[in-house]
Amino acid sequence: TLNVNHTVDSAQPDDGSEEAPEMLSRPNFEVDLIKSGGKTLSFTCSYVPPEENPEGQEEGLDDLFAIDEVTMFEGDNHGDECYAVAGDILDGYLYDLMMTMLEERGVDNNFAERLSEWCSSYEHSRYINMLEDMEKWTKL
Repeated sequence: TLNVNHTVDSAQPDDGSEEAPEMLSRPNFEVDLIKSGGKTLSFTCSYVPPEENPEGQEEGLDDLFAIDEVTMFEGDNHGDECYAVAGDILDGYLYDLMMTMLEERGVDNNFAERLSEWCSSYEHSRYINMLEDMEKWTKL
């Protein structure tokens, strides 16, 4: 599931220079892993806020996204009655195993970067359409 509304923020803090920072869409997203029997392991993920790299830390070692919630359900029975656990209270080792499982299925930093690029482009086109519609509306 993906929604680009209210997902745009600057990629870098505004340093006060004349040039505006690049605006990126970084929406929350869901990943469903479905077994042939119909059982689904579902992850709700969000982008980690961009932060300065601590001194001495190598570039690219941090995850671009985090697991916010994990739930499991059968068929289409996904609702409030399904137990869900917050990602930040999972055991660290289990959390790492789940991140590795996502990475093995192509949901990794590269995926997150490409998703953000696509969403940024899509959101920008939707923004332009809205501005054009507003202009037409004001001329009615």
